[in-house]
Amino acid sequence: MAVNPADVQVGRYFITTGGQVRQVTEIANGMVHYQVRGGKWKGKGGYRGLTLSKPPTLARFAADVARRVPL
Repeated sequence: MAVNPADVQVGRYFITTGGQVRQVTEIANGMVHYQVRGGKWKGKGGYRGLTLSKPPTLARFAADVARRVPL
């Protein structure tokens, strides 16, 4: 399952089917920069994670995540 690319915005959180939570930190030149946290989503705050040196395109990011999650 994927999300609509228009729903991908800075500050929002998304989850993959594998349980990885991704927080969008920047969208620049069609590339989505985000922080990741592995493991299962427990719906709690305190987000800390790694950033990618080679971010995906907006379309790829939207295709890779399952849904948006509130924080």
